[in-house]
Amino acid sequence: MSNKTHRKRHHREQKREQFSQPAKRNYNWLMLVVIVALLAVIGYLVTSRLKPDPTTTVASAKEIQIAPGASELRLPVNEISEGKAKFYEAALGNGSSVRFFVVKTADGIYRTALDACQVCFDAHTGYYQDGNDMVCRKCGRHFPITSIGYGTSGCHPMGLHGTVEGDSLVIQTSELQNGSQYF
Repeated sequence: MSNKTHRKRHHREQKREQFSQPAKRNYNWLMLVVIVALLAVIGYLVTSRLKPDPTTTVASAKEIQIAPGASELRLPVNEISEGKAKFYEAALGNGSSVRFFVVKTADGIYRTALDACQVCFDAHTGYYQDGNDMVCRKCGRHFPITSIGYGTSGCHPMGLHGTVEGDSLVIQTSELQNGSQYF
């Protein structure tokens, strides 16, 4: 056999070996992609836990103790910002408590309502504010803050009558006691 034929045969055998072996994969690249994906998922989970979800957590409320026999509750109007709902929890003299919120609208009106409605109250979740709306945490319905205080039935924040006297917003404790059945 000639040297030339021997080289051709050797070359053919090398080519046959090259194509008969499984292709080598670059597993380093695949591992890098998997690690980056896992880090992205972990990062998402960590950051999503850091931000409270307003749809699931009840707003922190300022606690107020109402003395037995008191006929009214007075809230300083200077602690109520325009467009931002302020939540309160009033401990009534009869041992019950009531959650409510107050929001001052752009037209200067202080709107007050129970942090509950006649439909979803049994969930004890109340409302949260989303821009110019109050949103029911249970059913997700939106209510413009300008409508607060007018709706008293169904899934709508149950209005409380509050009047401004000097530098105070005054709410009758009898209204709060009537609303205590929803808490």
